[in-house]
Amino acid sequence: MKKFFLIVLISVFFMMFFSACDLDGEGTTLKIQNESSKIIYDVLWNNIAYGDKSSEFNGTWTGTYPLNANHPAGEIEVEIGDGSWSVLFKDEGGAIQSASGLLGNKTGNLQYLIHPNTSHSTIDAYRCGNISLSGNKLILNLTIAAVGVSSEYFPLVNRRETYELTKLGDSFKPGTNITKTVEHGSGYIFFKIGTTAYRTQSLVVVEKGEDKNFVFNDYTLVVDITDPGTVKILSEL
Repeated sequence: MKKFFLIVLISVFFMMFFSACDLDGEGTTLKIQNESSKIIYDVLWNNIAYGDKSSEFNGTWTGTYPLNANHPAGEIEVEIGDGSWSVLFKDEGGAIQSASGLLGNKTGNLQYLIHPNTSHSTIDAYRCGNISLSGNKLILNLTIAAVGVSSEYFPLVNRRETYELTKLGDSFKPGTNITKTVEHGSGYIFFKIGTTAYRTQSLVVVEKGEDKNFVFNDYTLVVDITDPGTVKILSEL
């Protein structure tokens, strides 16, 4: 009887071992890389988003600003992500100004921007602005002075204002690569450039247990969602 139970025990052990091995082999992933010269947005395969969702602020935000005594009218673009911020001002007439820095602490709905002159993101004395959400809008406030360091305002003197921005999307810049665990299957990769939606011309097929890799380059064939009969290469968009 003891010999019988020993055989059963050994059999159960090997069944559990090989089951674990089978499960390990069932990992299915899809890596998407952007090796093109284009920034694309809101990359999606089979309803899986390839973007940084770690913060509601992350992504690219755009808006406009009116003419005033400090600058002409123009467009503003803000990039939030990877613990950093950047802002680009494009005036009518072609003048461009930009600034960038680290993100500081978050207090409630406020995320602080740290002055570019410091590399210490934990030193909130060097705040030079903040961002917050109002509905689906990003409010960028560049009017505040750094705590205890009154000279440390936003570095561009003529831009110390408050701006309201709309999200353009989750950017997928050249050089970006993101891997996600997925269910096996097939589907197009959808993305946006500006406000226009595109997809890959070909289906991307991921087999069970496969580590699939898809690379965007300048010659990737893509289709405008609203005009599926027209095929272009990515660099033409």
